[in-house]
Amino acid sequence: MYKNTASQSVCFQMISTSDGSSVTTGTPAVYVTGDAGTQASGGGTATHEGNGCWSYAPTQAETNYNHVAFTMTLSGAITQTVQTWPITLADFKATGFSTHDAADVVTAMQAVAADFKATGFSTHDAADVVTAMQAVAADFKATGFSTHDAADVVTAM
Repeated sequence: MYKNTASQSVCFQMISTSDGSSVTTGTPAVYVTGDAGTQASGGGTATHEGNGCWSYAPTQAETNYNHVAFTMTLSGAITQTVQTWPITLADFKATGFSTHDAADVVTAMQAVAADFKATGFSTHDAADVVTAMQAVAADFKATGFSTHDAADVVTAM
């Protein structure tokens, strides 16, 4: 889950307390506990997706914690809690998933483009790859995943 970001969801499987079957009807209540604070009623939307699977779309504010526990209750069902540890793009980068810098990415992309061109899989070159990367950056910005735009990607590369 992305930190401080709307339009996400968590899912719960609601199981009948009487016979273990899927609970597919009713009005669930969701409670949110952020960073081991006080549990509060959720402000998002719960929806039955099918076969007892219920999704909850939290508000943006409900994702703005380092740890969030979402608890769903529903009459006749076993209460379920789903825990998440939302991250930011900076958190992801800081975890060391990559030790490569922008120059390494450019070199790798140029090599891929050259290989594709040499093997006849593509007539595209490195400039085409940069254009494609600019489009990806624009898509990321448009969906709210990043505040960076295509110019930032080109600068970084």
